[in-house]
Amino acid sequence: MAELLVQSHEGFIRLLPALPGNWPSGKVKGLVARGNITVDVEWKDGKLSALTLYSGKAQLCKLLYGGTEKEVQLPAGKRIRLNGGLEME
Repeated sequence: MAELLVQSHEGFIRLLPALPGNWPSGKVKGLVARGNITVDVEWKDGKLSALTLYSGKAQLCKLLYGGTEKEVQLPAGKRIRLNGGLEME
């Protein structure tokens, strides 16, 4: 089921790539993407509303959501929160 919410391959973390229509709103915490990046994702009305990323080591993370690509530098041991437009909060 996690692959409906987050996929990590081809160098990107894809967000909500196959969200079922009968899950209009929700959230999930603790998904782990490649690079050992922990992903918490929230959505409302079928659209991304918030995203939290965590990595134990500093690394570059490439995100893909709805045709928008974003690179985020993750610091070691600190949570980063983004809004539905993939902008820092």
